[in-house]
Amino acid sequence: MSLDQYLSHRSNQLANYNLVYRHLVKFLADYLVIFNFFIAIVGHAIYRQDFFWIFFFRLALTIICVVITVFTLKTIVGRKRPYLTDRAIRKDSSLMLGSDRASFPSSHTALSFTLALVVLTSWPIFGIILLTLAFLVSLGRLLSGVHYLSDILAGTIIAIIFSEVVNMILGLPR
Repeated sequence: MSLDQYLSHRSNQLANYNLVYRHLVKFLADYLVIFNFFIAIVGHAIYRQDFFWIFFFRLALTIICVVITVFTLKTIVGRKRPYLTDRAIRKDSSLMLGSDRASFPSSHTALSFTLALVVLTSWPIFGIILLTLAFLVSLGRLLSGVHYLSDILAGTIIAIIFSEVVNMILGLPR
């Protein structure tokens, strides 16, 4: 058993300790990413109106790059999700795009960190909060049995790379 498999197995056991943990993990794994996008866009529209369209354009461009990269890698690598390879792992996530059975890299993690990093450059205090929430999304994906730790790390690295590349292309401060 590899380190990735062992960590997935043990963390999933922890997440299924009781019903409260299971519901918390499900929220972190599935719904927190949607909440993050909602509060970031609404927050910018209300409190940072002067930067809203720049923020929105930068976010959209970065997300397009990240999504293309993530789904290309998922297709090429084709790594099965932990709950598909280890029957002892219980799947506690219901939000997967279609019949997405590939786990590498984590798209939820990549999108959460992309949002946080884009916000960080235009609204640092809020960006730090979103980075914390992105970490919680990643933890939820691991605990829910739908990703290995390496999937999460790869999603994070992709988000960092493309948020930096888009900032360089647009000539924006980092």
